[in-house]
Amino acid sequence: MFLSTEVFLLADCGKLFQIHEIVKRGGVFLVEKQQSNNLALYILMFNMFIAMAGIGLIIPIMPKFLGTFGAAGQVLGFLIAIFSFAQFIFSPISGSLSDRHGRKKIIIFGLIIYGLAQLAFSMSTHLWMLFAARFFSGLGAAFIVPPMMAFVADITTLERRGRGMGLLGASMSLGFMIGPGIGGFLSKISLLFPFYFAAGAAVFAAILSIFILPNPAPSISVEKLQSRKENLIEQLYRSTKTPYFIMLIVMFVFSFGLANYQATISLYVDQKYGYTPSQIAILITVGDLSASLYKLLLLTRCLNGTVKCALY
Repeated sequence: MFLSTEVFLLADCGKLFQIHEIVKRGGVFLVEKQQSNNLALYILMFNMFIAMAGIGLIIPIMPKFLGTFGAAGQVLGFLIAIFSFAQFIFSPISGSLSDRHGRKKIIIFGLIIYGLAQLAFSMSTHLWMLFAARFFSGLGAAFIVPPMMAFVADITTLERRGRGMGLLGASMSLGFMIGPGIGGFLSKISLLFPFYFAAGAAVFAAILSIFILPNPAPSISVEKLQSRKENLIEQLYRSTKTPYFIMLIVMFVFSFGLANYQATISLYVDQKYGYTPSQIAILITVGDLSASLYKLLLLTRCLNGTVKCALY
């Protein structure tokens, strides 16, 4: 009786040891997975920063650059519009492709297209070439931003998803804020050098993503599976019946104002005050920095309960 009890105790101890080892290994696996996810998030933030900085850094130099083609405000407005149009058309397509083929491949494809389009823009000799290059820039951006947001959703838990999206959004704002300053500084070397820098940075980000960025399996919800069967018009109509439709309206108004600001501010100060690209870059960077600080202050007051607000 004593012998059988001892055997059972030893067996139980063996099971407990195995369970301990499994839990220990599981903990190490979770830590390693978390570190891998953090690294992926940092790479995504870098990629987003490069993409947004590439958009912002050309703003200060556009008046002088378009002047070499004998063009001005109307052409700049259409160039911004065709970029946004391409991004609007291809964003749903890139999201669907990233669900099927993985986020990593689509992001790398977008970065390469974006970089080559920036290089083509600098090498253009006719206006139609500028429009074609800008269209492909919008296409590249469409294959970068939506898959990155979906990537963050794939590698974060529900509790940490807000933090991940917030960091990605912060890198987007930072890139767009610092981009004009980088463009104005680089324009002192050459008027075309900012385009070369943007192209090289995008290709570098693509190479970095190839070797470092993981490729997790996309987590596809029922809503995504349903949206695959709908075209763009049907998805837009269905969005009018969702709770987040008001946010779409807010983003539309915000984007409309931002696009008008981009199209006019650099031309206005160039023609009225004779600002150089460096001065335009300082003006835009200081304005964006002030807006960011104001939003940060207002958000802090909202969280502290000093100000009651839902949007800032």
